Parts: sequence; structure tokens; C-alpha cells
Amino acid sequence: MIDLTRRLQRPALIAVAVLAVAGCQQKSATATAFTAAKPVATPTQPLPFDAKLVQMATTAATQAIAESKTKPAVAGTDYDEIANGQPFQPLDGKVEVVEVFAYSCPHCADFEPLLEAWTKQLPANVRVTPLPLAGGAASDLGRTYFAAVKTGQLAAIHTRMFYGIHGDKSLPAGASGNDIATWLGGQGFDAKTFRATMASPEVQQQMQQAHDFEVRSGVTATPTLIVNGKYRIKGPSQLDDLRIASALIAREGGTAK
Repeated sequence: MIDLTRRLQRPALIAVAVLAVAGCQQKSATATAFTAAKPVATPTQPLPFDAKLVQMATTAATQAIAESKTKPAVAGTDYDEIANGQPFQPLDGKVEVVEVFAYSCPHCADFEPLLEAWTKQLPANVRVTPLPLAGGAASDLGRTYFAAVKTGQLAAIHTRMFYGIHGDKSLPAGASGNDIATWLGGQGFDAKTFRATMASPEVQQQMQQAHDFEVRSGVTATPTLIVNGKYRIKGPSQLDDLRIASALIAREGGTAK
């Protein structure tokens, strides 16, 4: 069994480099997923995670879900109830889990393979929604996410952004919109179209909606999980976050696949 407080630490994987980023939650990190040699993928494909890391993340996610059935989530300790909380999007019969993240946050980068493995094991009526931090120095990075969604390139761009900032460090954490578009152009994407999309009214509206949700939900750090707009999770580790979220999903009516 993996101790949920030890965060999948393995000597064979490189420990995460500490990067001071405003709003980045200082939880004990897993071995980072983005410091190894760059995997090979075309611009239409996501960068794959190392197979051993995927296996470790899958095992950990499975355990977090199992432990949620025997270790109830405790209000005030494991999560805070959000006064007058509202989901980010209409639920439409779903249970919503929002992950507020920032590409510049090393803990978000480490969380990515865990979150991906956990998401694959969730009930069919659960919707996991990544939501970029939409304010301050993270604004252009947030616009990158929404522009990637709008252009249908999120799967290919998402892990590349984490790798560029935390892996080969070819992209500065504080890169401007122009810098990001130019960098993506070097990755095989259409830089001009992408920059125009980042500056579009639709993306700006999405940024405002994200900002409003994050403010009313009391988000002060990344990554943060919010269930149905009602519960802001604050576990001592990322694996505890998944355990707590799994328990709250069950409480809110998550059903088996």
C-alpha cells in the first residue's frame, strides 16, 4: 500500500524543482513528471507521460478512491464549505469537479498524471473541468488554455505547456502572450492564429467567468479542487485531495460506471 502522505516518492524519479510562483500551493510534491527527456509526439498529439509514472499514478489513484470509502471527508479539516457556492457550469445531472491550476505552478505539473489517472476511474456522471488561474501574472497562461480549447488543440498543447515551463524550461513561467504564441509556433502550431485567438473577446469572456468563479469559491492556491461549487478541498497532500474529492463525489451522487 502506498502511504498517501508520502506522495509517490521514488528514488528512480527526479524530485520536483522548487519554483516560487504566486498562488502555487506548497504541498509536498510527487516526483515531477516533466524533467525527463522530452517524449516524441507530433503537434496533434499530447506529450505522453513515462509508462512507469503512469503505472504509479494509476495505483495511487485507485488507492485514493478505495480509501475514500472507509475514511469519510471531514468538514473544516478536509474541505471548506463554500457559502452560496455555485458550480462553474450547469450540472445537467453531473457531479462537477473543477481543478483550478496554473501552468506556471510546479505542483500543478506534478498533479497532472495523478489527476489524469484518477479521472479515468471516476463514475460516468462525473465531469472534471480544468480551469486556469485567471488573474495577475497568470493571465496570459490562462488565455493560452482557453485559446487551446477554442482551436481544438487542448490535448496537444496542455502537457506541452507544463513541459516547456518545468521540463526543458524553454518557456519562461512569466511569458507574455506574444512569447507563448511564438514558442508554440516553434512547436509546430500556427502562432499567428493562436495569438489572435488568445486576444479574442470570447477568450476574454471565459477568463472573466473563470476569475469570477475562483473569487467566489475562495481559491487562494493552485492546484485546488472544488466539487459542485460547494466544497473547496484542502487535503495535506495531492493524494489526500483525490481521496477527499472521491468521498464528496459519492456524497453528491456520483454513480458507478
